[in-house]
Amino acid sequence: MDNASIDKFLYYDNPNKRWDIFQNSDFLNIIYISGTFGRFFKFYIDKFSLLTPEINYDPFNDMGVVDIEDDEKIYSNKVLSYHASFINDNAEKTDLPICLIAPTTEFGFLFLKISHWFRVVGGPKNLPDHLWNGEKKFNEEMKQTVIESMIKLYKIRDTNKLIPKHIVRDWYKLEFLDYTKSDQVKMFHAFKEHKFFKKQKTFIFKLESFFNFDDFITNLQELDQFHNLKIDFNKKKDMKTIFQKGFNLDKIRVQIKEVKNIISAIEEKRIIDIPDLDVSQEGFIYAYLEKQNDFIQMPLCKHFFKTTKDIFDYIDLYPEHYKAMNPNLPTFNGIPNPFHLAKLKK
Repeated sequence: MDNASIDKFLYYDNPNKRWDIFQNSDFLNIIYISGTFGRFFKFYIDKFSLLTPEINYDPFNDMGVVDIEDDEKIYSNKVLSYHASFINDNAEKTDLPICLIAPTTEFGFLFLKISHWFRVVGGPKNLPDHLWNGEKKFNEEMKQTVIESMIKLYKIRDTNKLIPKHIVRDWYKLEFLDYTKSDQVKMFHAFKEHKFFKKQKTFIFKLESFFNFDDFITNLQELDQFHNLKIDFNKKKDMKTIFQKGFNLDKIRVQIKEVKNIISAIEEKRIIDIPDLDVSQEGFIYAYLEKQNDFIQMPLCKHFFKTTKDIFDYIDLYPEHYKAMNPNLPTFNGIPNPFHLAKLKK
């Protein structure tokens, strides 16, 4: 990842524009990348801290996103939220109280892969499935970052036809097999490890905490102790109601919960039906299965598994004479996979 790409990620296209309208807070500054719940978290802490006035306001739009701007009539402005260019705005400052929202696991990466198209690029009609089903024409960013990548990797000759679903799913699978190598993950890592945050009172709030209320409350309690926010946990019932409303309206988080349920069922050998997933989530499950079964590759076909029994049967009945070290896996038994390395050199 070159410095220019990281700088564009951190500062967007205008590093000299001031974003912190209120010049930062001595109580809490939430730093986040667009689409990772920064506005919601500002509302939530401002509402439930005993050090701020009560907020009686329904903040959600129909996608579960907090859709109100930084209105001083609604907020106390003790809790402020900013994008990454906060670093540039406050470069010489030290000891600022910061909560940095960042992904820490592959489930956070799955969220980012979907959220980038859904929230940032094109709205609710711009989801991964549109890469193969032809329901929407893509803008230039999509063509450059996704479609051209598939055309090159899979050597697709007829670019006038839709890219088949099994190719799109496999493309996502390859990213999830070694997600730490993704440019998106590298940029988030550079963001999280930026020297600026080491000079501040920085708490890392796990992006994955927004996928489950119990995890969210646990991480919030740690944040509360770290920054002495005086969150009123006696209102836990109201806290859960608000969290769950936003969650239930958020198609992406609901689907990630379904993916986690499917993986749990696989691990526990339970037979359940598999609901409709988008192609990126199917690719995520494919990657999980290949990492758990070194000698097996998932099928290249349009239709996905309908039940976990279908998955169990596929793995259990996979012919012995087809089993071989998977060239897609970067490591095998903890050592570099020579077939993977050979593939990279081609």
